[in-house]
Amino acid sequence: MLTANAKDRLNLRACDPMNFETRGLRATQYHPISDTATMSESTYNDEPIQLPEQDRFGFDPFAQALARAIRSYHKPRGTVVALNGVWGSGKSSALNLVRHHLAPDIKAGDLVVLDFHGWWFRGEEAVAMNFFRELSGALAPELGEKAKKLLPKLGMRLLKAGSAIGGMANILAPGVGEVVSGALDWVSGEVNQDDSIESLHAELTAELEKQSKKLLVVIDDIDRLTPEEALLIFRLVKSVGMLPNVIYLLVFDRELAERAVEQSYPSEGPHYLEKIVQASFELPDPLDSNLHDLLLHHISEICGDLDPERHVDFGNRFLDVVAPEIHTPRDVTRFANMLAVTWASVKGNVDIGDFVALEALRLHRPGLYRRLRQNKARLCGTGSGSSNRAQAEEWEKRLLGDIPADQREHYKKALMRLFPRLESVWSNVSYSGAAERWARERRVCDADNFDSYFRFSIGSDVIDHEALTAMLPRLGDAVYVETVVRDAMASKRSNGTGLPVLFSQWQVHASKIDKAHLPVLLGTLFALGDVIDLPIDKRIGFGNEIRLHWLIRALTAHMSLPERSALYLTACQKAALGWLAHFSGSAWADYHPHEGREPEREEDCLTTEADAEALRKLLTSRIVKASKTMELEQSPSLAYLLFRWADVNPKPVRAWTKSLISRTVGALRLAEVFTGTVTSHGMGDRVSRTSVRAQIEGLEKIVDTKIFRRRLAEIDDPAAKAFLESWAEQEARPGRF
Repeated sequence: MLTANAKDRLNLRACDPMNFETRGLRATQYHPISDTATMSESTYNDEPIQLPEQDRFGFDPFAQALARAIRSYHKPRGTVVALNGVWGSGKSSALNLVRHHLAPDIKAGDLVVLDFHGWWFRGEEAVAMNFFRELSGALAPELGEKAKKLLPKLGMRLLKAGSAIGGMANILAPGVGEVVSGALDWVSGEVNQDDSIESLHAELTAELEKQSKKLLVVIDDIDRLTPEEALLIFRLVKSVGMLPNVIYLLVFDRELAERAVEQSYPSEGPHYLEKIVQASFELPDPLDSNLHDLLLHHISEICGDLDPERHVDFGNRFLDVVAPEIHTPRDVTRFANMLAVTWASVKGNVDIGDFVALEALRLHRPGLYRRLRQNKARLCGTGSGSSNRAQAEEWEKRLLGDIPADQREHYKKALMRLFPRLESVWSNVSYSGAAERWARERRVCDADNFDSYFRFSIGSDVIDHEALTAMLPRLGDAVYVETVVRDAMASKRSNGTGLPVLFSQWQVHASKIDKAHLPVLLGTLFALGDVIDLPIDKRIGFGNEIRLHWLIRALTAHMSLPERSALYLTACQKAALGWLAHFSGSAWADYHPHEGREPEREEDCLTTEADAEALRKLLTSRIVKASKTMELEQSPSLAYLLFRWADVNPKPVRAWTKSLISRTVGALRLAEVFTGTVTSHGMGDRVSRTSVRAQIEGLEKIVDTKIFRRRLAEIDDPAAKAFLESWAEQEARPGRF
């Protein structure tokens, strides 16, 4: 968890526009990884640093102090120094800095450094054998011929080599590496049963006391060993460690080591290590601000540009969701490497802050991440702004059931940053009118964009950001607009065509469309109005005709009533006949609503009242003109057009339909446009039944129903028979008329 001070620092530096550039995610300049970068170029290195100038976490002052401590030991006698730190905390980096500061001593010949990597060897015997072999190799240049053999003898006596060599031959199998080869040659002929451990140790001590040079034996990555192998290292240091001019620097995670000791020596616990280690140094924790600086720098490299207007929102989610999960340098590296892979699949199509936050949960809280993915319907949207205690507890249990009780408030806050609907549940806060902005920002709390965050691909209800960005500036080109619309109609999505998505994305981003393009854009859309209302797109609740109404409202939301009225009136001059009927009907209904409804407020009307009247007259003249050709009969909106014509003057409508039904094709056409389907469920049915239904309500207004009925009866056609059967069934229903 972040301390209050750390939060203050990060708030000051990440969320304040004057300081944001220092965080790495600069508001005006970024250095994103090229789309063509190879994996090796974009992978963040987990290798320990080597030099002080590479130090990002403030380890160097500590390393200098530790180097001074090692240098200060005068005539050490098997002194054991421990460098403790948790996994991934940077122990190896700190160790390299210690070596750097000891370099003058090494160059002057005052110090020899031996690095022993116990994890290179398999099994306890191999670790022990090679420990003595490498220790002997490091000491050999300083010892006489006789003394050179003392350490191998001592090692073999400690290992009881006489009985161990058979087993040793099995564990030193091919593949261990060249460092192990020759190990058996090293022990050959070295064992003399008359030599005791005490005598060998005394002889070696005497020889080493003559030397002025000190030996530093560094044993790093003890954490990588098995508990048994780690214990062996401690036993070896304890058994042979008391040698003059020898210092041991053991690098390990104290808690892991103590648990390993406790398994074998329950009564000893931490006291076992205290008997071995004379001086223990805890690696200082990196400052939270340093870890966050580096992570933000990596995020900037990977994700690139951040909208300057979004930096506060990003900072809030970084502080409340990401930062509390980052504790060590390795946490930073793991997160950056993961993000470098996943970001490429959603670049530009998700909100950076939301995606980074969810990736942090995926890495550190996979169970919570999985439950978020499974609760799309519950999490998306604005919520009601009110909840009760039982509901709040149910949501907490559903989402945070495996989170420890003392951490739940933190994760509640984190989730409310991502899903404002949860603020309705846990804080009784609502966000009226924010849904469209969330959709425009491609937030995870928007249902259309939710799946992109969890599937690492574009959701079926959005358009690729790059494609949309390229599209918007070209909407003043009529040919281009028609091509885009027809391509969308021809494309297939999981629940229909791409046209609902196209209209939805234009609506969400309406504020980005150049207002100078609107006359051409609306004129083109109005001209296509009769071909866009595809039945396949009505399966998801609304027709494209309604979606076009929503779109044009969004496109002209900034305009005054006279401005948009004039724009609509111009666009309607070449509008498709059916769309003209629907649009003019809506404009007329604003001022002359159906019985029982009030007129709209003038500022909310589509057009001025005068233009609504002008559109009504335009529609009538267009219908009359179309009635003299095949245009009216073939219109997909024939039924609606006939009723709108009859609203003005029913007499010519009935005359036209009388002529129409005199032809068999004409009678069937009229039956077709007044035939619909209904669905019903029987008792116990789980699947609905679909049946044909004649839509005869108000039919007498546009056609002589007696003549129409007689004509259908004369036609031997299944459609005519089905229409008549439905007509008769409705008449027989009690209370129908």
